[in-house]
Amino acid sequence: MTPTPEPPTPEARRVPGPNLYAAVPGAVVEATWPADTAREVLDRHVGAWRREAFRLRDGLGWRASTAVERASVGASGVHLALFLAAPPDQLDAAVLVVEAAWAAAVAGAPTDAAAALDAAAAAEREPRLVALVDAAEARGLVATVDDDGVSVGAGARSRTWARDALPDVGDAGCATLGNVPVGLVTGSNGKTTVTRAAAAILRAAGHTVGVSTTDGVRVDGPGEGDDAAHEALEAGDWAGPGGARRVLRDRRVTAAVLETARGGILRRGLAVRRASAAVVTNVAADHLGEYGIDDLDAVAEVKLVVARALRGADATLVVAADDAALVRRVAKLAREAPFQVCWTSADAGADAAARTAAALARGDRACVVRASDAGEVLAYHDGAAWHALARVNEVPIAAGGAARHNVANAASAAALALALGTPLAAVRAGLRAFGAGARDNPGRLERFAAGGVTVVVDYAHNPDGLAALHAATRAWPAERRLLLLGQAGDRDDAALDALAAAAWGGGRVDRVVLKELPTMWRGRAPGEVPARLREALRRAGAPDDAVADAPSEVDGVRAALAWARAGDLLLLPLHESREAVVRWLEALARAGWRAGEPLPNGPLADGPGAEPG
Repeated sequence: MTPTPEPPTPEARRVPGPNLYAAVPGAVVEATWPADTAREVLDRHVGAWRREAFRLRDGLGWRASTAVERASVGASGVHLALFLAAPPDQLDAAVLVVEAAWAAAVAGAPTDAAAALDAAAAAEREPRLVALVDAAEARGLVATVDDDGVSVGAGARSRTWARDALPDVGDAGCATLGNVPVGLVTGSNGKTTVTRAAAAILRAAGHTVGVSTTDGVRVDGPGEGDDAAHEALEAGDWAGPGGARRVLRDRRVTAAVLETARGGILRRGLAVRRASAAVVTNVAADHLGEYGIDDLDAVAEVKLVVARALRGADATLVVAADDAALVRRVAKLAREAPFQVCWTSADAGADAAARTAAALARGDRACVVRASDAGEVLAYHDGAAWHALARVNEVPIAAGGAARHNVANAASAAALALALGTPLAAVRAGLRAFGAGARDNPGRLERFAAGGVTVVVDYAHNPDGLAALHAATRAWPAERRLLLLGQAGDRDDAALDALAAAAWGGGRVDRVVLKELPTMWRGRAPGEVPARLREALRRAGAPDDAVADAPSEVDGVRAALAWARAGDLLLLPLHESREAVVRWLEALARAGWRAGEPLPNGPLADGPGAEPG
């Protein structure tokens, strides 16, 4: 028998929603073993863990529950994750169970934790919570649970109770509750734009729309009148389960669009077990190495967790037809799941048309760009006929068709809105309107004029995002081009190298300013990420004198403006200080600053909030 190496220290957490392992809540324990650990050692550990987890589970009287093992091999070793499903009111006890089972597998003997687990489970047990969740499930209703409350139904048709004041299920009035259209949006790039665009289309249809994104939580009513609700509820990154619950519990909301980020899916699962539709925009080699996600196929697997919330033939998964990793995964899912698939594409070429025809022959839907005598047209096939939605050059975010990533985003947003029951007329109106307003899509290909310089603020944060930014702006006239570049420290060296290669090789760039991101060091030393990017830029062909350093993002913006001359184009992917930078750019324009003049003091020198003096 192969000896067991020193077992790694595990981490355990509760997972309340549909997740990478199962469609039900539970707890997971995971750790990374040395890369040379023999398979028989891992199998022995998993087998011992499973036996002990089931013994402890049975002792607690839980209904038979799923156990899932997931092993993946990455640069850091073999990541092993062991998941045990549990009742929704027993998740803290479930964490203790998976930890105790891990300890037993390491020790090679059962634990004596039964008494402690009994006490923990008894203290946590909430029969009324379980009854409410079961009643919601039986009626096909959305249910959301967190430490503060339990909700049944969604938005305007929901009701929420505090955890310490839950009613008997017979007194809850579940028969009077219902759902509103709920859409989930995930993917490596484009999530926020698709969420915002779909919300704009739903507002055009008369909905009061609740939205959660990386920019915050808000509720926006239809139109612009005094009677419409337009309220920002939270600022900051709310693309996780907390933001979704905040939207779904707001009784003004008649439709919800919820950006659903990778981190929330992996850490806690989805906020809901039921949604009307979900979008997966694309997958990219980003955040590799975290939670055992080491390649594109695994990224696709994570993103497609949103499909676990789609139940019934009326639910729709909207997915990019041009993304090979997604296509492979969806082909497997579609054979097992009852939901409808709608494919999207910004490619009007012959090969894409053939793929679309094959999808329609299978009974799928499509929302794609088609070639016509009038130019490229975004069109939807509902299973019976094609419906023209808009010419591509009529869609403001598409920048006349140059921003191909936004053509794809528009297709995804339209398909999502249609899957949520939006009339075609509202989809057409929403597509033609979204992006025409100066702040419709803040931080995404947002264009400013300052002192004769064109400034583009974007959120590009991985190689695919940078490639899209370069492609969208390549034809724009510019005397010289500058790119602000930085990255969080949780990306590995290969990811940093790929980012630098995309930065320099993806478009004509005359200067790169490398920004430090002090709030995103994430385990790396100060200066380590810019140093790695500088070396990778050198290997990509960038001369040393074309690369400058800045100690922060705002210092990088200030350096870019100080370098600029009239006619230049500054590409500024911003990740820490977008609002302060935008306010400063607007203030510069009001103050009449011209490129080449000394920069006045402001938020980029004196801290956020100040304006040029």
